[in-house]
Amino acid sequence: MKPLIFVMAKKLEKGNFCFFLAATNFIVFNFGFHVHEKAILMTVVPLMYDAMIKYIYRLETSWDSDNWSKIRTFVLKTVALWTFLPLLYLERETQIKHTIMIVDVLLSMVIFIQVKTKTKFEKLLVWGSLACITVIQAVQVFYIEVYLQRNQALMYAYQNLVPVVAGVFYEFFFAEMMYRGIFRLKVKKE
Repeated sequence: MKPLIFVMAKKLEKGNFCFFLAATNFIVFNFGFHVHEKAILMTVVPLMYDAMIKYIYRLETSWDSDNWSKIRTFVLKTVALWTFLPLLYLERETQIKHTIMIVDVLLSMVIFIQVKTKTKFEKLLVWGSLACITVIQAVQVFYIEVYLQRNQALMYAYQNLVPVVAGVFYEFFFAEMMYRGIFRLKVKKE
């Protein structure tokens, strides 16, 4: 955290404040004593706010003018929402939680399709993460909940699988944010 704080002290400006807030919150999420699914919101909310401000005011900063901020926000938000689903475990909540997930993914996809100049790796990352989450969620919904009538052993296995898969995505974007924040941050010369 110290290298990030040193860089932040030198290069903090209006355009990168939300990124640094999300990066420091991501450190707290990863190395905190009590990590819970809801704690990732400390990272996702500043990233969503940053993306919203950039979209509304058409801001392009020199340090984050590529698509990574949009892709990072999209994937982390989708994975965070997906990790909340096992917390809603009652049968009457099942249809509501899956409807919310489907609507959120569809709306996010409409926004992502509008992002210009996507590389093959960026497309693979987004579509691959969505495919991974969709396949696991479809198996959970259709096979475990419908076909096996909520088999408790499989529900337990699904609830243990979600944090592991989410952790892979979280750690990838954590490393990317630390690299971008410490080594690749550029300051506009005026």
